[in-house]
Amino acid sequence: MNFEPTEIQTLLRESAERLARDRFSYLDRLPAFTADVEAIDEDWAAIAELGVPGILVPEAYGGIGGTLHDIMPVLEVFGAACVFEPVTATAVVGAGLIDALGSAEQKARLLPQIAAGSLRVALASAERHSRYRLDHVETAASQGALTGVKTLVFGGATADLFIVSARDSDALLSLFLVPRNAAGLDIETWRNIDLSGSCDLTLTNVAAERLGEPADGLAELERATDRAIAALCSEAVGAMSALNEITLEHLRTRHAFGKPLGSFQVLQHRMVDMVVMTEQARSIAMLAADRAEADDPVASARAASAAKVQVGESGRYVGEQAVQLHGAIGITLEHPVSYFHKKLAVIDRLFGDVDHHLERYAVASGY
Repeated sequence: MNFEPTEIQTLLRESAERLARDRFSYLDRLPAFTADVEAIDEDWAAIAELGVPGILVPEAYGGIGGTLHDIMPVLEVFGAACVFEPVTATAVVGAGLIDALGSAEQKARLLPQIAAGSLRVALASAERHSRYRLDHVETAASQGALTGVKTLVFGGATADLFIVSARDSDALLSLFLVPRNAAGLDIETWRNIDLSGSCDLTLTNVAAERLGEPADGLAELERATDRAIAALCSEAVGAMSALNEITLEHLRTRHAFGKPLGSFQVLQHRMVDMVVMTEQARSIAMLAADRAEADDPVASARAASAAKVQVGESGRYVGEQAVQLHGAIGITLEHPVSYFHKKLAVIDRLFGDVDHHLERYAVASGY
């Protein structure tokens, strides 16, 4: 694996850093944390103008035609900023599934809209009793209409189009396209503690368009989830890096007993441990992205689950240490440490927590 960034990856990172400084600093977006949920102002247009939604979209449909490794530097930058727009949900999961399963007509119709930033997509695969299992689907498809309930739709609060998993009359697990304004679709939206938007869907005889040809979509759904995990791990690495930077500056400038906090050896050791945990998370996130791009579902599952476990443990450690080293101010709304700690907590639960992925890793390894 080549760890040196390509020219396009460097340019994408630099562009994302400029955008984050100009539009997505914590102070700029602090008012959103005290606003009504419906009044929260997202800035998807700025992200779309940068071309982020089209990084993984093939060039034939107006995108860049990049790989996960190309979008991960951008996601790491966004993870270190106050970005709660559904970048991963649309640019990685939604675009990836449509490109992998969609018919020629569906790709030609939907992918250019995603690349242009005019269409936001969310995957609705979880159900009330599924517990992260993608094959536990009770939503039924009958004669092109869906009936069922989907929960915890990541990025669903502002999605224009939902990709919904359902079983047809042959018990085949397929994916269907459901527009936000579809008749019979009830949407309950909310904001997570990091202000990322999610929703629940209740579908009552909702007319839906099958994504691609009739086929078992479980394998592609698992691949999309592995790609989403790699992307989220990159966001988590960005959040951990931000916490390290903020905490290091605090230790340099805050004094106790007439000395900078950073002069105390025990605090130096804890700061080093935070950096080590972050670098471990960064390395395994890169491995997960590399395996998700290869045509080996078992290796991809193992790498994604290993990354989710390590990033979950690293994120919890870095977040808790950053809060403790800041003292009481670290849990206040006005301080960015509290935000990044919340972001890491949300990422830890998305697409499976540590316990789920320990079990998944064991199964993928043949235990």
